[in-house]
Amino acid sequence: RIQVSGCYLASRWARASQDWAQRVAEGGGVELVALAMQNHLAEVDVQVFGCMMLKAVADQVAESPQVIAHFRGVEAVLQSLQQHAEEGQLQEVGVRALCSIGQQDRMCR
Repeated sequence: RIQVSGCYLASRWARASQDWAQRVAEGGGVELVALAMQNHLAEVDVQVFGCMMLKAVADQVAESPQVIAHFRGVEAVLQSLQQHAEEGQLQEVGVRALCSIGQQDRMCR
C-alpha cells in the first residue's frame, strides 16, 4: 500500500499548483511514479494516481513531456490502459494523461 500512498500524495501535490508540480518534477517524482506504475501494474489505485500525477505535471511544467517520455511514463500509461481495460476511471485519466503528455498532438486539443 505504500506505492498507492506515494502515488496519491505525488498526484495531490502536482495538482495543487504549478509551483508544486515543478517541485514534484524536480524532486524525481516522474521517475518514481513511472517505476511504481510499471512495478505494480496490477494495482489499479497506483495506476489511477500515477496517471493523475503525470497529467498534472505535463499540464503545468513546460519541459515535463520530455522527462515523462525519458522515464518511460508513456509506456507505463499505455500498459496500464491495456491491463485494466474495464476500469472506466483509469481509462479516462489515462487517456487524459496521454493527451497532456502529447500536448502538441492535434487530436488532443
